[in-house]
Amino acid sequence: MAGGHAAAQGSVSCSVVPNSGMQATTLSATITLGPHIALSQLMATMTPQQMLAATSMTLSPGGVEIALLQTTFLPLTQQVTYTGTITIFQDASPGARNLRISIRPREGLPVELTCPLAFTVETPAERLQRANETFRSEVASALQAIGRQAGALVQTDNFAFAFNGNPPLVVNAMIRDAGDLPLERLSQGVDILLVFLWLPVGSALPSGFYVIRVFRDPPAGSWWAQFKDLGGRILLQTPMEVSVRPTEDEAQKPRYQLTAKGKLIPPTLIIDWHKKDRTVQVDAQIELPIGTGGADAMPLPSAGQAIVRAANTLLSAARDAIAAGATLIRADAAWTVAVASDQDGIVAWTYINGMERASIEDLARGRETILTFGLGKFWLYRIRRDENGQWLATSRSPDGESYTQVAEVSLSGGPPASPLPTLLTSIEPDDVSPTLVTPVGITIKQKDCGGCGCRCGQK
Repeated sequence: MAGGHAAAQGSVSCSVVPNSGMQATTLSATITLGPHIALSQLMATMTPQQMLAATSMTLSPGGVEIALLQTTFLPLTQQVTYTGTITIFQDASPGARNLRISIRPREGLPVELTCPLAFTVETPAERLQRANETFRSEVASALQAIGRQAGALVQTDNFAFAFNGNPPLVVNAMIRDAGDLPLERLSQGVDILLVFLWLPVGSALPSGFYVIRVFRDPPAGSWWAQFKDLGGRILLQTPMEVSVRPTEDEAQKPRYQLTAKGKLIPPTLIIDWHKKDRTVQVDAQIELPIGTGGADAMPLPSAGQAIVRAANTLLSAARDAIAAGATLIRADAAWTVAVASDQDGIVAWTYINGMERASIEDLARGRETILTFGLGKFWLYRIRRDENGQWLATSRSPDGESYTQVAEVSLSGGPPASPLPTLLTSIEPDDVSPTLVTPVGITIKQKDCGGCGCRCGQK
């Protein structure tokens, strides 16, 4: 450094896109600096190529490496834009970082600048939880807008959502005040749910928003559910299964729990709600036949489009987080990911590559099957069959925590429905259950995240 002094030192405004990243990942990044008088002076005397060769950047504290590949001058705004990559090492500590810029031209004094808090390192768990918060906020706004259109106040803090990247997509929300009504009042006919359905071709209903009205007919007879469009027109009336039993405990659970799940044979979407008070617990289930193709051609309203966009954004974040988590736990995870979100948090999961070819004998000998995110951490599952013929699943987290539980494994046989495994996610009243169905008909239902349930410790 000539004369032991820098031509410029101090802070500079900057933009780093993306401005956050997860451990064990490499990102393409765009970094824009300025305006700053020192940058303007250098832009007047250097070419972009010379500026690139003279510039180095670091993030402090460390654990992150920046490689600059190209520089562009923006004369109108007196800014300099760099493109390159940001590599976040596996052992990088989470938290915000300052960007330090050093520009050392061949002639003249060097420039040393700092952009405070320009980039944040996140754990994969933090990224998923932040993405889920954004998703739930965006979906809540869409539900509120549709609720106003339908003349219904919608409770948006406890909606349930499950998605694997392809239809069906379901968002199940409670109409406010319906949860306070006794069972006798519900039997007389009440609008209880607002649902958004993005469905495949051949389903019993077109994609869109529906208000679900429940009633009993005759008064002591069967329960029914009506799917009404936003104009109040009944498009489908279908039986509803309702069970009522005494409350067994006084556990602190939501008065209403909304759930959703599906089954492959026959293809069915199941919309559930569960009511619990001091004396009785009510479990209600509505089955909706669905098709097996791509999304139907029904145009979605703007709120529906917003939900699909938000769902795909959440799925993309889950995919990146699962990939980073797989690196941390050293698992060969597939790219296909499924997610479930409700008031208790988010569960994301995928299968381990090779499961598309695995036989029941391979599982019996022992192999890694599923990678999940739940309880704020990742869990890698290994399935095996013991000498007594009992299926067992051992879950292991990156920090070495481990549990072994009885596993649910079955073989249905029949021709493969898909060359790749199918990911089903069931949101149950007290758990979230990832279910993997392989091309050869092996079904693995994994009830637990770490041996005590995906929701354990979240209530």
